[in-house]
Amino acid sequence: MTNNQENVIERLKSAVDDRLLLPAVIELLIPNGRPYETETQLFDYKLKAPILSATPGKEEKEAHKIEIAELVKDAAAFHNAFGGYIVFGVKDKGRDRIIGFDAEFNCADFNKTLQRYTGTNIECLYNTISFKSQDGAAVSVGILLVPRRVSGAPPVKMQRRGPEKSAGKYCFGEDIYIRVRDECRPATNTHEDWDFLHSDRLPPQREHESEKKHVQSFLPARDEDFLKFVGRAEDLANLRQWIADPRSPTRLITGIGGLGKTTLAYHFAEEVVEVGAGGVDAVLWLTAKQQTYSALRGKMVSTTRVDFADARSLFEKLLQFLNHEIPIDDDEPTETELIDRVVEALSIYPALIVVDDLDSLPPADQKEVAAALNGVALRTVGRDLPASRILMTSRLDQGLPLTSIIKISGLEKDEFSIYFENITKLFELGAFEKSDVGKIFKASSGSPLFATSIARLIKLGENRSEVIEKWQGADGEDVRSFTFGRELSRLTNLQTRILYATMLLGATSLEDIAEVLDISARVVRDQISELQAYHLILTNIRRGGDSVISVPDELRAVIGLVRENLAGGAKPVEESVARANAKGGENEKTIGVSIRSIARAWAEGRVDEALVDAAELKRKFPSNADVASMLGAALLRVRPPKFKEADLELSRALNLGCKRPEMVLNVIGAKTGIEDWPGIRDYTANKISNDFSRDVALSAYISASENLIKISMERGDISRASDISIEVIEKISAKIRRTRIDRAFFEDLSQKRFDAARLYMDCIERNNARAGDRIRVFEAVYRLAVADVLLTEIIQKGLNSLKAWWSDVEMRPVVDVAACDILHKMINKLDGIEARMASIYPEAPVIQKIQETRKDLEFKGAMLQAALG
Repeated sequence: MTNNQENVIERLKSAVDDRLLLPAVIELLIPNGRPYETETQLFDYKLKAPILSATPGKEEKEAHKIEIAELVKDAAAFHNAFGGYIVFGVKDKGRDRIIGFDAEFNCADFNKTLQRYTGTNIECLYNTISFKSQDGAAVSVGILLVPRRVSGAPPVKMQRRGPEKSAGKYCFGEDIYIRVRDECRPATNTHEDWDFLHSDRLPPQREHESEKKHVQSFLPARDEDFLKFVGRAEDLANLRQWIADPRSPTRLITGIGGLGKTTLAYHFAEEVVEVGAGGVDAVLWLTAKQQTYSALRGKMVSTTRVDFADARSLFEKLLQFLNHEIPIDDDEPTETELIDRVVEALSIYPALIVVDDLDSLPPADQKEVAAALNGVALRTVGRDLPASRILMTSRLDQGLPLTSIIKISGLEKDEFSIYFENITKLFELGAFEKSDVGKIFKASSGSPLFATSIARLIKLGENRSEVIEKWQGADGEDVRSFTFGRELSRLTNLQTRILYATMLLGATSLEDIAEVLDISARVVRDQISELQAYHLILTNIRRGGDSVISVPDELRAVIGLVRENLAGGAKPVEESVARANAKGGENEKTIGVSIRSIARAWAEGRVDEALVDAAELKRKFPSNADVASMLGAALLRVRPPKFKEADLELSRALNLGCKRPEMVLNVIGAKTGIEDWPGIRDYTANKISNDFSRDVALSAYISASENLIKISMERGDISRASDISIEVIEKISAKIRRTRIDRAFFEDLSQKRFDAARLYMDCIERNNARAGDRIRVFEAVYRLAVADVLLTEIIQKGLNSLKAWWSDVEMRPVVDVAACDILHKMINKLDGIEARMASIYPEAPVIQKIQETRKDLEFKGAMLQAALG
């Protein structure tokens, strides 16, 4: 960058801070009527501003929504950085770049939209300025001034993601954006951007005012095994976003031992101290860890300090850090009083509190302490001072909600390669072949602790080609015992048997484990829940919908430890698994050949012959789920189809646990044939598909519901028809929210949803014709809004119904305070409808009608309440 360019940048920083929107600014942005070749952190050229025509069509409205959102992202990014100017009427590239712009851009409306997305009032300014272009022609451009975020103010974060631009791509996510050079990007992805986000960002004439927030550090000395921090970019971005959110004050980093939970927490804590994020005054570190495994030394070592051993000692240590201890002459406080005292201290001195290795505590104390810490953090939210944050590390999830948990696993392959290179340099081992590093990565499952342990064995003289095999044997027992020993020691005998059976079976099912161990599936399911809390069991869903149970790759290295824990109980499990494998192999081979033969007969049109073969196969294997499924399918293919018999066989197949992918179509076909509409609804109610172009189960559910609605209406059962209608609506909305779907399928589902919504409203209105009952009509409209059905005609009905109900209330001879309480709840629901409408259709005229209705009802409610005394 030349001295002249640097001078322009510094002058632009000053102009932004002085809120200048005068012709003099044009000379900085378009010197001598010629735009710069590249944009910078201080300005952005745009061809035009987002403005709707007088009579916009649907496509224009969608395009406008995206253009506004892109401008919102730019403005938020500029605001979080130095502020800046957005110039309308200038092309980014090419010849004759100055096009000009003199249309009316409504800056006030844009600021409102910006506030809706960010939750922050950013007062942008706008002006149209005329000047002479390079060729001397008079031209006007529009200039939007985005102010700089005040130093020390919390960063502006997008409160929700922007509209969808293309398949699965959104204008922006729920991130904190900054302007760097000519790019708007999330500030939490790199340390450099995050540090810049929390800097003063002052213009040159005010740099003397810089007062970077000092965060007091109570971090312990770094662990002796701590190397240069590598990877974890996604986890760090997650933590940086978290500390910027004042209403979500707790996080737990969890995962098996040896993955670097403490390292991640320590690195993040150092970042907070360095950049001053989250508005905290101090970073406190407390640990219950008494011993840890040093991979560099190959043994357990004592930690440098232990801060607490139970809840009481934890809160006493916190008070000591915060200089808020209980006076000696006071009676010994209860644990509740200690917690109150901690909250009181944090109301004066907000802090980031890191509680490391929570599961060093006795099992009975861990969840109690985690819950107490979470409660402390929540009590600091919503005050004038910033909320305090609590970050915990633990191998268990401690019963916290999934939204508060950051689960880490081994390093990614590229990150692992960098980490291992650092280890080899430390041990002076020389370079490794890429293939050898790949083998070590696979053996260690990306665990930094495992990798260091393997490198240490090489340092002690083991051959590189044999080290992995030896590490997986006796030479790696100590580190594996540290990694999993604590978890394994706390398992019951039954849990250990289930874990061992899963390791022997490989990818398996809940039913297979239950059969091998001769216990009920319910018992297995309950115990697997406990094993998952220790991260010892994984459950994955295959494409066909099957649930597959397995163990993490890194756990396979400790099968010997698991067997040792079972002692004499290991052999019976091994024998049961061997018998199941032998039996399954023999039967599966015979059944597989027969099933392929039946499928071949179908393909060749020999459906009657296929039915005979399927019936014979059932005689041989009456308890096999796949055989029952094939017989049911064969009964559907004959002419005429035998729907009733097919339904019976397919029901048997389901009861036997059949998970074949064609079952869904076959069951729906059989039940459609016998017109078992309730059966179809029950069967498809919990089926979930991520297919973006169709959903067989959902379509069947809707069709069956439509038939039941028709029957209900013919019988005059209006209530039943309305109940089914709203269930259909909520089912469709769940699908649309959950899965990205293509346009044709979306339009089809939307139309069905609107049709069901109109029928639902018709039923509700017919059942609640009296004015005093019209509140139920409004509540139905609110339920539709929650399900994302926001039709102007329906919302208007809701508003009219709410006003009619209140008019009826006012005419009653006796009115009590309860009616005012109900009105207050309805007004809250009205606010909810407005918020949803504004988030999707911010310019909809009905929003003004909602606001007018709310004001009118609030006034009338207040008048009535005053009259009641």
